[in-house]
Amino acid sequence: MAVRYPDRVALFVMDGQGDVRDDASTLRIVDLGGRPRGRIGRVLKGNWRAFGAVRAAAPRIAQFHDPELIPAALMLKLFGIKVIYDIHENVPNQVLSKAYIRPAMLRQAVSRVVRAFEGFAVRRFDAAVVAVESIGRRFPQQKVVLIRNFPRADLMLRSREPANPKQRFIVSYAGSLTRVRGIPDLVAAMEHLPEQVELQLFGTWHPAALEDTCRAMPGWSKCKFLGRVPHDELVVRMQEAHLGVQLTHDIPNHTGGLATKVFEYLFLGIPVVVSDTAEKRAIYGELVDYAEPANPVSIANAVRGIVADYEHAQARARNNAARVRETYSWEAEAVRLGALYDRLMAPADPR
Repeated sequence: MAVRYPDRVALFVMDGQGDVRDDASTLRIVDLGGRPRGRIGRVLKGNWRAFGAVRAAAPRIAQFHDPELIPAALMLKLFGIKVIYDIHENVPNQVLSKAYIRPAMLRQAVSRVVRAFEGFAVRRFDAAVVAVESIGRRFPQQKVVLIRNFPRADLMLRSREPANPKQRFIVSYAGSLTRVRGIPDLVAAMEHLPEQVELQLFGTWHPAALEDTCRAMPGWSKCKFLGRVPHDELVVRMQEAHLGVQLTHDIPNHTGGLATKVFEYLFLGIPVVVSDTAEKRAIYGELVDYAEPANPVSIANAVRGIVADYEHAQARARNNAARVRETYSWEAEAVRLGALYDRLMAPADPR
């Protein structure tokens, strides 16, 4: 949007890193201070800071993603600011997976309250931008705009080839390093794979103690932790991989999500293995291979099959790459997002 509306777009963040301006895109990044500590602090202080800063800026449109900021967004509506709620996750389902809500039976009640409150808010917002169709079904359809979080084709250009897979076969994972994203399962699967197979992990551990847990596993001897790297560097490192993996557990908040990293691997012509669920098969179809989530043996079997017939898997992935780039690029989605902004920015019909 910064390119579409030069010198008119600002991104408000809470990272304590200070204000920044990107001269190339004219995007201004406005820092509201460090992220408040604790959940209650995030809700109370975060909403107050966000409301005050955005209200003072007096934009015509405010788009927000964090569901914790719904109260601030509702207050902005009272001041005539048009609001877009950008929804990437099924928040009521996400509540069902929150271990800190105790006792467990309370999660169902909290989930229903969140569902009702989110529905109330969306009916008052100007639009709800959803990343997957299943999320949008919960809201009034006249409010919903499907904008899938696909990669930018111009950023996903192949510049190198992986090493000989018979000598070194690299399996790549990039993202949050958590239990529900299947990282311990991947490490355990390495124990069952040939010696030339190496797992490369990019990202940050959550919680930090999970790193120690994984390092203590026998499969860790064939793993390499590379930390969090800038996206442009990550794209180059991904090209060294023979296989990408996204093996999130089959829990309510992850069943129907669209993983951008899967499409980034596909853009680069790299085979991918994802969790074998009905929702994932509906999203990715024949573009990827599947393994049972939270099952190291199933994961190892899927990887072993690709190692054994890598030429076929690689040829299939590269044949799919052109179709994936044409159909699943951010450039195509940005057209609809731009049309939404144009509609909301247009003067009101005087009739």
